[in-house]
Amino acid sequence: MAAVCGVQRQTIYDWYAEKFEAEGENARRITQLYELVTRLKASGLAALSGRVVARSLTTGETLLDVLSEKHIDEPRLTALLTQLGKASAQQKARGAAAARERLGWPRQSQEAADQVLQSNLEI
Repeated sequence: MAAVCGVQRQTIYDWYAEKFEAEGENARRITQLYELVTRLKASGLAALSGRVVARSLTTGETLLDVLSEKHIDEPRLTALLTQLGKASAQQKARGAAAARERLGWPRQSQEAADQVLQSNLEI
C-alpha cells in the first residue's frame, strides 16, 4: 500500500491508527483502490496471495506497476488479476503434481482426485 500511494510504511500505519488522515492525492488514491477492490470482489475474482504483487507477467509489468500508475486502468487491471490468478492456480497444481512425483506416488486422474475429496468430506 505504501508503494502504491508513494508514502512511507509508517504513514500507512499512522492512517490506520487514525493519528492523521490521508489528504489530497493520497485520499483520492485510497478511495479509488477501495472502490476497485469492492467491484472486483463482487465480480467473483479470486483472492491472490501477497507474493504475486511483484511477479512479472508476459507483458513484463507487475501488479505493483499497474497499481502505482497515476490513473488505474480498471479493464487492464482486471485482465492482469485474472492472468495472475490463472498462473497461481497452475503453479499450485504443478507443485502438487511434483510433490506426488517426489514421493513416488502414481499420477492421479481428476476422477480419482474427486473421489478422494468426496471420501474425505464424508468423514
